[in-house]
Amino acid sequence: KEYLDAAAKYAVAADRWPDSPQEEEALFKAGECYFFSDRYPKADDNFGQLVKKYPGTQYLDRVVARRFAIGRYWEQYANEIHFFTHFPTDDLKDDSTHCCMSCCHGNFPYHSGG
Repeated sequence: KEYLDAAAKYAVAADRWPDSPQEEEALFKAGECYFFSDRYPKADDNFGQLVKKYPGTQYLDRVVARRFAIGRYWEQYANEIHFFTHFPTDDLKDDSTHCCMSCCHGNFPYHSGG
């Protein structure tokens, strides 16, 4: 809970000081808070926004390590990725998961249940 509260405060800081070192740091720290509260999609979004806006960020080595860990988690638990549960059928959910993993990780072994 405290990590999520901190993430919200860092988001406010990032909005308050756009295009500044404070925004860069706030985006990173918000991503860290989401990461350590197991909110991996939100963490990945923050890290992605950070790298897009600040390609040479001083946090790049840590961001790469975190995004790699998130990718490994998603790869390991591909059948349990919660943000694909809104699809109406299991086949479509499996296809979507495969597409995501293929885009992010190259050759992802996929075995259709049907």
